[in-house]
Amino acid sequence: MRCRTWAAANLCQGDTVIPETTGNIWDISDSVTPLVTRTVVAHAEAVRQIADARGKPDTEDLQRLFRLLIAAIVPDVWVPPAHVRTVRGLRSSRNWLGTPATMIRNRLPSNTLNTP
Repeated sequence: MRCRTWAAANLCQGDTVIPETTGNIWDISDSVTPLVTRTVVAHAEAVRQIADARGKPDTEDLQRLFRLLIAAIVPDVWVPPAHVRTVRGLRSSRNWLGTPATMIRNRLPSNTLNTP
């Protein structure tokens, strides 16, 4: 909620936003995209080298990302549409819910054989 309020107050058309793929980036991307001209979701592993360098301020990170953006070589990821993310979430939940049932079915025969 605070992110959406901040984005609405500070971002405008003509801006470009480059978030990294950490956490639940899709909600942030969905709330920021209508406010700005361009949103590029950067691949976190690919830009990790910039963040891992020691002894440099955040302004140098920004300058490097800015150069990558100008050169159009920001390592980005495909942003799935909302309906695709919903289906993936449902499949993940279904798989997670099915795992305990499978474990129980597999353990029942071994437990019945071991009882006197």
